[in-house]
Amino acid sequence: MGVMGAGVGQIRTMVAALSAAALLAACGGDGASGDESGGDGPEASAPTAGLPSLGTEASPEVRALYEGEFEAFGALSGLAEASGEGSWQLRLSNDFAQFIRPGLEDVPAYTVNRRYYAQGMRAQAGALTVTIVNAECPAPTGESLPYTASVLFEDFTYEGCARRGLAQPGEELTWAVDLEALTAAIDACLAAHPGERQVVTLASVLPPAPDGQVLVSVRLRDATRERRECFATPDGGRIISDELLSDADVRAGEGEAEFTRSPGPAPSGGRCRVVEDVAGGWLSRRTC
Repeated sequence: MGVMGAGVGQIRTMVAALSAAALLAACGGDGASGDESGGDGPEASAPTAGLPSLGTEASPEVRALYEGEFEAFGALSGLAEASGEGSWQLRLSNDFAQFIRPGLEDVPAYTVNRRYYAQGMRAQAGALTVTIVNAECPAPTGESLPYTASVLFEDFTYEGCARRGLAQPGEELTWAVDLEALTAAIDACLAAHPGERQVVTLASVLPPAPDGQVLVSVRLRDATRERRECFATPDGGRIISDELLSDADVRAGEGEAEFTRSPGPAPSGGRCRVVEDVAGGWLSRRTC
């Protein structure tokens, strides 16, 4: 049975299974030390077999381009073609890596083994294999960043851009980086409750089902604080399910950004939230 024929319980079971698998993979690292050795050894070790070669060992000048902390991210790619690649973010320090995908459990890794090559840097962090190359990269935010990045995790490669340093609290990317691409599914779920003031607390593309079908999960909160989860097709043409959520059912990244459709009054900000006027409504982001 594909996703389109699955009930909401089956869909949530699949999402939970994916999250659990990610955590198990993260804990199954090879225990390598955090030694940042050069790239003079063969690259065809088990984690990097099949990845593009980055050349010979880096010179000190090239190595300096890849030392220190990095932040990498990517947004939706080919949603119209139902590719299923959602937004993601990677935080990479000298001894820690965190892979973030809105709506799924974060993937932490506490040992990072970097190797430096003439054409880039490759880091092994638990179940994550990170490749960063010093090349101009058009980011989904519209800016151009100085590095390209790829993250190999569970046999899937996430492609994106990277920059030196880590974002400060309140500057992290949220699910709303993909707001424009998610609008059709969001509007379909909002239309299921006409006349009610609904706030979108999380929207994310779910990984493809075994048959390749893709759904968007949209989480909503109404004026009474009652929460719902709606599963819709990416084009908004069909709602698969729409049911209430328990107070304990909260996903990673939920509420970090909240979208309110216009018309109507803008939401209030507060000490730790900033409200922005965006196309078709307002976006409220947590800043502390």
